[in-house]
Amino acid sequence: MNTFKQRGGGEIDGFYNSWPFGSITVSAGSLTVSALKRVTFTPDEVIAVEPFGWIPILWEGVRIHHKKTGCAEYVRFFSPHRTPLLNAIAAAGFPIGKYDPWTRRVTLLE
Repeated sequence: MNTFKQRGGGEIDGFYNSWPFGSITVSAGSLTVSALKRVTFTPDEVIAVEPFGWIPILWEGVRIHHKKTGCAEYVRFFSPHRTPLLNAIAAAGFPIGKYDPWTRRVTLLE
């Protein structure tokens, strides 16, 4: 797999960064989000990568639910081009799905 990079906005531990100051990098077995802070995940640390959005194109992206210690329960990346990002994340071996924090269940998306 080639490395996929995209600029956007992000939220890590409550710190927000708007476009174009955030970035996401996806490669085989690695997912890195940078937005004032930087966090890198492996597929084993990720519970689910969930698509989210309220206003198409302007306010959509991915929410990364994870079990990594020392970081808030999820990291968000706001993307102007969510579909190619989700395709790259899935190709890198990360689960794409809806996460229910109350039941802690993941419904994988096809």
